[in-house]
Amino acid sequence: MSNYFQFISFLLYYSLYYSTLCPAIQYSHPHDQSLILLIFKESFNIDQSNSDYISDQTSYYLSISRNRCQPSYPKTNSWNESTYCCSWDGVTCDKIMGNVVELDLSCGQLSGSIDSNSSLFRLPHLRRLNLAYNRISGSKISMIFGNFSQLEHLNLSSNGFSGRNYHLYGVLPSVRWNSYRTLEWLDLSYIQFLGKLPDSIGNMKALKRLHLSGYGFSGTIKPFGLLSLSSLQKLDLEGNQLSGPILMELSSLVNLQELYLGSNQLSSPIPMELFSLVNLQGLDLEDLGSNQLSGPIPTELSSLVNLTFLAISSNNFSGHVDVNIFSNMKQLQALDLFDNKLSVFSRNNSTLPASIRYLDLASYNITELEFLRSAPKLFVLDLSINNITEIPRMIPSSIVCRLESLKVLDLSNNMFTGSIPQCIGNMSQSLSILDMRMNEFEGTIPSNISSRSLTTLNLQFNHLRGNIPSSLAKCVNSKVLDLSNNNLNASFPSWLGILPNLTVLSLRSNRFHGKILLSTTSSFSKLQILYLSRNQFIGTLPPMLFQSFSSMMEIDQTSKAANC
Repeated sequence: MSNYFQFISFLLYYSLYYSTLCPAIQYSHPHDQSLILLIFKESFNIDQSNSDYISDQTSYYLSISRNRCQPSYPKTNSWNESTYCCSWDGVTCDKIMGNVVELDLSCGQLSGSIDSNSSLFRLPHLRRLNLAYNRISGSKISMIFGNFSQLEHLNLSSNGFSGRNYHLYGVLPSVRWNSYRTLEWLDLSYIQFLGKLPDSIGNMKALKRLHLSGYGFSGTIKPFGLLSLSSLQKLDLEGNQLSGPILMELSSLVNLQELYLGSNQLSSPIPMELFSLVNLQGLDLEDLGSNQLSGPIPTELSSLVNLTFLAISSNNFSGHVDVNIFSNMKQLQALDLFDNKLSVFSRNNSTLPASIRYLDLASYNITELEFLRSAPKLFVLDLSINNITEIPRMIPSSIVCRLESLKVLDLSNNMFTGSIPQCIGNMSQSLSILDMRMNEFEGTIPSNISSRSLTTLNLQFNHLRGNIPSSLAKCVNSKVLDLSNNNLNASFPSWLGILPNLTVLSLRSNRFHGKILLSTTSSFSKLQILYLSRNQFIGTLPPMLFQSFSSMMEIDQTSKAANC
C-alpha cells in the first residue's frame, strides 16, 4: 500500500507542478480527483477520541436553534483506489461533468494539518466544504482557501478543540475574502482568532449566514464591513470579547433572522432600532460579561412577532415585565429571562404563546403563575430561585400534571409549603429531571413517582418525613437521587441497589436507622457518590458494600503494566 501511495504521490507531484505552469488546467476526471483526495487522506491520521470533545448542549433553546454534530466516525475509511471518488463517503460529484463539488468530512475523526500545499486546493469546482469537528491543528487558515471561486458553503468550525486549546489559529485573513463572490455560508466558530473583525468580510456580498462565535475577537462590533452584507440572515458573534454598545446600525440588515451576541462584554440598553428587524426569529443577548446590558425590557420587543427563541439571561435588565409583551410572538418556543433584576407580572387575561416549550424565569420576583395556563406544550419549566410560597391549585390540576411533553421541572430555591401534590407522581412519563430542593415541603414523598424516564430526583433541604416510596424502584434510568437534609425515618433502602444506572445517592442528614445491609454484591454497581452521614445507622459497614462499588474504583492500567 505504501508503494502505491508513493507512486500516486509521484504522479500528483508532476500534475500539480505542471498545473502551476498551465493554470488553465482543471481536474475534472474522477480518476484525477481520486488521486488528489487519496493524497489528502494520507495527510491525516484517524483519531477516535475526536468524538469526546463535541460538547453536549443541554439547553433546550440551543437544541431548537442550532445544528448538532452527528456522532463522529472515520469517513475516509471508505476511500480506496479500487473505486471512483464519487462513491466515497463525504464526497459528492456533479452528475454531468463528474467534478467533485462537495466535500463533507465533518465529525470525521481527522487529525492533522492543512498547509498551503495541500492537495485539497486542487479541487477548483468545490461548492461546499465542511471540515468541522475534527482536529486540524498546527496551521493557520491559508489564504489559498480564497482560490475556491465557486464555493457557496465553507465550514471549518470546532477544529483542534481540546480543553481550552485551539490549534487552528491566527488573525482572520483579510486579503482574499473578495474572491468569495458566491459564498453564502461561512462558519469559522470556535477557532482562536485574534484582533478585530476585518472590514474585508463585507466583500462577501452573497453571504447569508456568518458564524464567528467562540473566544477570539475583541474590540467593538465594527459595523462598516458587516453593514454591506445586505443578504445576511444569520449573524453569530457569540462567545467573543466584544465590548461597547450594540450598534443601532445593525438595524440596516433588514433580512436578518437570527442574531447571536451572547457571552460578550456588551453594555448599554438595547437600541430601539433593533426592534425594526421584523424578520428576526432568534435573538440571543444572554450572559454578556461584566459590562452587561441594562435598563428595562422595551415594550417595542413585542414587535418581533416572528421570534422563535429569545435569550437575555444574566444581564442587568431591571423593572417590571408584563407577560403580555410576549403574547403576540405566536412562533416563540424558548424564552430565557434567567438572572436579571426583573419582576414578572400578569393581568387576569395575560397569556404566553401556546407554542412555547422552554421557559426559564429563574431568579425573578414572581408572585403568581396564572399565565402558565396558556402554555400546555412546555418542555422545560424553570421557576427556581423565586419567592413563591405555595403551589397554586391551578398548577397541579391544569398545568404541571397535564404537561405531556415536560422533561425538566425545576421549582428549587423557593418557599413552597405544604405537601408535594400527589399528581406530581402521575406526571408525564417523559419527565427526566424533577428538582424541588431547598423549599419548605412537608409530609411524605408521593408514593406514585415511577417514571422510567426520570434521571434526576432532587428533594434535599425540605421537611419530608416517612419512608422512601418503593415506586422509585421502577425509575430504572435514575442516575441522581438526593433526599438529604430531610426528616426521613426508615431503614437503609438496600432495594435501591437494583437501579442499574444510579450513580449518586445522598441520604445524609435524615433519621435513617438500623444496620446497612445488602442483598447481593451486584447492588449499586454504577454508584460513584454515596452520602450516608448524620443518620442513626448502627453496626459495621458490610464488606459486600465495598465490593459492590466497582464504579468507584479507578485502575491505572499503565502503572499496573509497568510493575509487571
